Order: sequence, then C-alpha cells, then structure tokens
Amino acid sequence: MHITTLIPFLPTLLSATPAPQIPGMGQPTTKETLYLSTCITSSGVPLCPPSECGWSPIPFKDYTNVAYFAKGIKFWLDVGSLYNTEPTAFAVIADPSEPLEGTKSIMMGGREVTSNIVKGGASAPKGTVSGTATLDGEEFECVADRATAWSQRGSNGLQTSNCVTQHACTRG
Repeated sequence: MHITTLIPFLPTLLSATPAPQIPGMGQPTTKETLYLSTCITSSGVPLCPPSECGWSPIPFKDYTNVAYFAKGIKFWLDVGSLYNTEPTAFAVIADPSEPLEGTKSIMMGGREVTSNIVKGGASAPKGTVSGTATLDGEEFECVADRATAWSQRGSNGLQTSNCVTQHACTRG
C-alpha cells in the first residue's frame, strides 16, 4: 500500500482513541501499590505427557496474598506471552485461600501490612472503595479490582503462580 492511499484516512487515524488495554488485565499503574490477591499455583509438571512419563498431574492449590509493587505494575509482551514486573515484596496471607474481608495483618519482608476490607467488599463494583491498608503505618486506599492479573515466578525463572487482584490499594 502506498502512503498516498492513507492520506485521506489520516484525520481518522490521528483522532483514534488509545489502544484498549489487554483483555482480562487491569490498568497498569506507576503508583506505589499493594495488591490483595488470590493466586493459583502448581509445583510444575514435566515436559512429557503423563502416559509417557508415568506421572500424575500435580494438584493446583490456591492461596491469598499481598504483593507490594514499589513503582506500580507494568505489563509487556515477550514471545507471545504476557509478563509483568515482579513484586518488590510478597507474602502469603492464607493457604488455602480465604476471604480477604475483615482485618488481616502480616509481615512482608520485615514490613508490617494490615488490610481492612469492608464487609461486602468482595462483591463491590470494580473501582469502588472497598477498604484501607497500611504498610508500616502509611495509609493506602483500597478499591475493588478483580481484573489486574500478575505472575509470581519461582527461583528457577518459571511462572509458578498466577494471581488476580481482588483489591488494589494505592497511597494518596
């Protein structure tokens, strides 16, 4: 296609809306953020089918966690897969998973995190204030999310946990 065939469409192209965000992904942030999430993980599986290797599928387990992203979360594509920045710190709240409503306190990498998600916060509309959190006494406001997905990789570099943020908490 020659460039002159595109000139009549130039005003439309220049006024186009921004590209949509990746389906199933929340909006990337640049703010200091705590994510209260549910995750599903597996210890991994061999690279051959069960019938050939004689292994049984390793059951998935789910847990709730808090992940701290000091500079927010960003996404990028690599070899056709979606990746995101790793959390600055991460701690399991409950294994197996339990509701995040109510007050939860946990140590995360030597830092104290307390969340207080209001009753009904789990079903609050996306973007609605659902509670508060503190990180070493610093206040964060939490909103219902249920869309921002991120991954936690094991020490071998393989993706071991897939997480969905239930509540995203940002500092003023």
